[in-house]
Amino acid sequence: MKKMTQNQMQLILLLLIVIIMAGAYQFGYQNFNKKAQLVQAENEQIRQHITEMKQKQGQQANYETGVAETEEKIEEICVKYGPGNTPEKSIMILRAMEKQTKISISHISFVPDSLIYSSTKTKEDGTPEMLMYSTQVSVTFEVGYDGLKNCMDFINSYPERMNVESFNIVYDQETGKLKGAMIINLYSLVREGNTYTAPIVSGVNIGTKNIFKAK
Repeated sequence: MKKMTQNQMQLILLLLIVIIMAGAYQFGYQNFNKKAQLVQAENEQIRQHITEMKQKQGQQANYETGVAETEEKIEEICVKYGPGNTPEKSIMILRAMEKQTKISISHISFVPDSLIYSSTKTKEDGTPEMLMYSTQVSVTFEVGYDGLKNCMDFINSYPERMNVESFNIVYDQETGKLKGAMIINLYSLVREGNTYTAPIVSGVNIGTKNIFKAK
């Protein structure tokens, strides 16, 4: 075998250098470049996230103000609903309506409370945070025209929410008054801090210590 000349050795060495460089580019630089691109993409996501957080932080005061205003509006609505309704409370309301509007109620009937809303949020014991009920009261009445208008104003302006579900009247030619019947819905909201208290009926003695003893 002939010895390689100097030129041949240089060519072989050059070829080896080219092969090594090609391998380094293929397996080293390209892999590094891919990793660098991934890191760059992650950095871009982080920069976008930081920008969004800074924007939100700058608007935090507006968010807090908005939340406070919303909660205040919700509370304004909630306080318009009473903590509960019972027959005795309904009678007291109707009695006040009689005094203020000159309506004369001859008959009252009650329908058991009906659940119309239950909040999806629950308390620690698993019960809903809010429960809304509707109580129907049917009344038969006699009233003058002006008294009827005052009666509607009384219902619309009463501090606790109520409305008239149905209403019918006829004119009595003998008395010159209106006779009719209507169904009134009284609404209540059961929630934390909203506790029902039975009305105090003054001037009425209830019960006796000995039912067998004559008064």
